[in-house]
Amino acid sequence: KSVRCLPTLVIASALCLAGCGTTVRARKELSLPPDRVMELVRQRSETVRTLRGEGVVTIESPEQSGSSSFSLNLKKPDSILVNLNGPFGIRFGTLLFSRDRFIFYNYQDNYAFVGKSDGTTLHSMFNLRMTFDEVMRAFTGEFFAPGAGMPDSFVTDGESYVFTYRSGDSRTEYRVDGQDYFIRSYRVIDASGRPTLTAMASEPEETEGTIVTPRLLRVVFPGERRSISVAYSDMQINREAACFFSIPKSADIFYR
Repeated sequence: KSVRCLPTLVIASALCLAGCGTTVRARKELSLPPDRVMELVRQRSETVRTLRGEGVVTIESPEQSGSSSFSLNLKKPDSILVNLNGPFGIRFGTLLFSRDRFIFYNYQDNYAFVGKSDGTTLHSMFNLRMTFDEVMRAFTGEFFAPGAGMPDSFVTDGESYVFTYRSGDSRTEYRVDGQDYFIRSYRVIDASGRPTLTAMASEPEETEGTIVTPRLLRVVFPGERRSISVAYSDMQINREAACFFSIPKSADIFYR
């Protein structure tokens, strides 16, 4: 049985982020040492156990680009369920990620792809090579690598703490928001000074009354001209998140 090509996710979507009133807060002086900042980043990350949300996801690559509205159920550390919707709320597909399995089910043509979550299957379908952890960080905005150790350089720029780690001729740079301790940006830079990966988080809003969470996330691979962007219109933290999906018995299944 020949494998049919996955249709391009080209769905006309208007991105409407709900406006909200802002509360003026006294700005904190950026005077913390790096180990304390890293601890606050990890504490914030550990506070978020589940995430439910809705919005628009956009994938861009030289081969194909498109956007789709989505609904998300995410449970740390090992489950992600994404439903992709077309115009008028018509369900297009479901993506289920775990640490050892990847499933994509196409509702229109009633077939499913099943493979590993090592990035190979995702790349073969969407031309976007990302591991399970990278996909989870793309939806949560938690780009800081646990156990990164003390930085080679640590400065402030007025709004953020800037960490730089060097490994051979390359370096990794993190910008941590100085007020709410989420990662504003993350860059991997090669020996020539060119970024090979850039991740950005913006549009922070207070969620569930206490946790400030970025609503706009973007991961870019400049050399490959590929990117994924996630724009949330609604987000709920630490609510019940159902990350289960069963492939219909009538579906054609292709293992990759």
